[in-house]
Amino acid sequence: MSTFSFFKRRDIYIVPAVYIAFGAILYAFQDSLIYLPDGRPHGECPALPDATVLTEPIRGYHVEANNPRLAIHYHGNAGNACDRAIYVPTLTQAGYDVLLVEYPGFAGDTERATTGNLLAYTHTVVEFVTGLPYEQVVYIGESIGGGFASYHATLEAPEAMLLITPFDRLSRRAQAAIWLYPASLLLRDDLLLDQWAPSSPRTLVITAERDEVIPWRHTRRLLDVLPKETTTHVQIPHTTHNTLYGAEEFYRTIYEFLIEVSRQSTSED
Repeated sequence: MSTFSFFKRRDIYIVPAVYIAFGAILYAFQDSLIYLPDGRPHGECPALPDATVLTEPIRGYHVEANNPRLAIHYHGNAGNACDRAIYVPTLTQAGYDVLLVEYPGFAGDTERATTGNLLAYTHTVVEFVTGLPYEQVVYIGESIGGGFASYHATLEAPEAMLLITPFDRLSRRAQAAIWLYPASLLLRDDLLLDQWAPSSPRTLVITAERDEVIPWRHTRRLLDVLPKETTTHVQIPHTTHNTLYGAEEFYRTIYEFLIEVSRQSTSED
C-alpha cells in the first residue's frame, strides 16, 4: 500500500470525526456563544440613582415616575440591564414608568444564562407585572430580547410592542453563522419571533440601515408575517447594530410611537 493511499483512507475517518467533535463542542457551549453577560454586580448602576433595584422574584430596575403606563424592556445578549438606562428619559417623557428586566446568569447571577432559562423566567416577569397598578403596558425587545418580548406577548398581550433590530428565529440566525451544521438540531431551545410577535396588537420595528449583526433578510422575514395594518417599520439611516442608540431619530421614533399608542388607547376607551 502506498503512503498516499494510507493518508487518503485515514482522512475518510478523520474528517467526520473532527466534524462531529466540533459539533459536540458547539452544542455543549452554545449558551456561552449566544449570551455574553458582563461581570458588573446587579444594583451597581450610577445611571439610575432613583430606580428601585429589584431582586425578588425578578431582578431588574423599576423606574417610577408616577406615570399610569409601564414599558418593560428586555435587553440584548450582552452587557446587562443597567446599560439600557439610555431609554429611560424617552420612555418617562412619553408617559411611561420603566421596568428594565435583568436576565438569569447576568450581572453577577450564578444561574446559567440559557434560552430555556430565560423563557421560563419570562413567566415570572408576567406574574410580577400582573401585580403592578398600570393602565397600559408595552414591551420593548432589543435584538435577542425581541424573542423574550414576543414570547411575553403570547402569555399576556401588551398594548403595543417595540422590536429593536430583531430577527425572525434564533435558529435561522444561528444557521447563517454556522452554516456547516444544522442549527435547528444543535439549539436546545429556539426563539420563534415569526410565530410569537403577531400576538401584539400594535408593533413598531426599528432597524439599522447598516446592521452588521442581524442581516436584513432575517428582519424582512419577520416583517412579512406581521400584520401590515398594525405594524410600523422605521429604518434609521447611517447606523449599525450598536450605533443605532446614538441617533436622535431612534429616540424620536420611539417617543412618537408611544404617544400615538397612548392617544389611540384613550380614544378607544
